[in-house]
Amino acid sequence: MVFAFQLIILVALAASFALWGAALRRIARKQPLLPRSPKPPAPWGLIDLLLATLVLMIFQLLNALVLTKVFGIDPARGWENASAGDLTLVLFCEPIANLTAIATALLAIGLRTGATAADFGVSLRNLRQDLRLGTVAFVMLAPLVYGLQWLLVIWFPYEHPLIRALEKHPEALVHGAVFFSAVVGAPLVEEFFYRVLWQGGLQAFVPRRGDFWHFVFGNAASPIATVGGGVLAESENGQVAMGHQASSAEVFAILVSSALFALMHVSQGAAPIPLFVLALGLGYIYARTVRVLPCIVVHVWLNAWSLVTLWIGAVAG
Repeated sequence: MVFAFQLIILVALAASFALWGAALRRIARKQPLLPRSPKPPAPWGLIDLLLATLVLMIFQLLNALVLTKVFGIDPARGWENASAGDLTLVLFCEPIANLTAIATALLAIGLRTGATAADFGVSLRNLRQDLRLGTVAFVMLAPLVYGLQWLLVIWFPYEHPLIRALEKHPEALVHGAVFFSAVVGAPLVEEFFYRVLWQGGLQAFVPRRGDFWHFVFGNAASPIATVGGGVLAESENGQVAMGHQASSAEVFAILVSSALFALMHVSQGAAPIPLFVLALGLGYIYARTVRVLPCIVVHVWLNAWSLVTLWIGAVAG
């Protein structure tokens, strides 16, 4: 098993080098790595980002209260001190609470602003293409992320509560709960929160910075001037059509949302640094495709690969 795993790693590294070689050739020819998909700016405003953050915090608080008052589990004691049964319940309840929260926030924002599924980066028209793009992006980004983490862990030990949980509890149910939390819950919640809501919102905020009302409450259908001097004109069906794309707004949105994503993992040693690099790649993919599925696929692959690495390491001793 270990030999087969090492062989897969070598094949993946060779594929990554080949893909990066092709990418560098495109950059040398001044060609974009991905074509840009036109899309209206996000209709939500700053108040919607604060609302989404508040909804997540409320659901996390309610989850902690239910675990404490109903099941007698105190999450504040630390996962390593919980029994296998309690830990399994916590690991299932937390992502369910977060998924419910992000769904509630998206629904509320959609009802308030009229945002559609496409505005939230949801589209199945390019399903096969998005699955392939996410897999290719993972092969390219994973060596950078893991290589940087490997270098940093020499000075800054890596800490993650899921790792401690797996080390202490070999029960299959605990491992299943960890898999659900890391491979299903985290990618969906984090990509919609950081890439769709924050990155999409921040990119729209820059052109609106001179209009306090639209900056705070979003934009329904009126034209907005962009940084580059272009105009986002209103189309006949009432939707805002993309005119001139402000590259500075795109870069700003990617950098800030990536920093927020990295800071969320600040308690995990040096993890924020490689995760910031990962988020830059995810941010570029979302900015170009304006679809969240490729980003989710990368995130799923990364977390799943990390868990498989832990399980293989445990089996190999």
